[in-house]
Amino acid sequence: MGSRPSKMSGQWRAIAAGSLLTVAAVCFAGWQLSSIAVADSAPQTARPVSDAAYLLDCSLNAVSQPSTYSLLCGNGTYALDDLRWESWGSEEARATGTYFEKECVPNCAQGMLQGYPVRVEADEARHAGTAVIYERLTVRFEGARPQWLENGDSISYDVSSAERPEAMDSPAK
Repeated sequence: MGSRPSKMSGQWRAIAAGSLLTVAAVCFAGWQLSSIAVADSAPQTARPVSDAAYLLDCSLNAVSQPSTYSLLCGNGTYALDDLRWESWGSEEARATGTYFEKECVPNCAQGMLQGYPVRVEADEARHAGTAVIYERLTVRFEGARPQWLENGDSISYDVSSAERPEAMDSPAK
């Protein structure tokens, strides 16, 4: 029994040393994370063009300068096509293209697509590290526009998630 207490005390010393190292590592990591959080919570100033900028598609994949984009996830009733981006990566991005909507006559499955020339602005940029994620698209109709857009020439869409409302400021159809 005489050798057993010394063996146990050696094991306890190893456990204590390991625990001390673990506590030190956690404290150091916590200090590093708190300094990062403080840096990120500082007031935002104008940022240069981002290394990467994205929109989230309906599958929540990050897409950069898409040439097509679905505005209403699930049924493809409203979409942008032939997008040509004039600017990308700063607080706002701008494009021209065509807004397509499916006219559900006699029903959506058999309805025809109607296209309208548009200007598109992506904004409400959220910064994630060095990337920019645009959370709103504003579609401005140039000339002809859908009948349901009686007042005004634009409509904005919240594109921050796959659960997109029809539009942020859509008049009742």
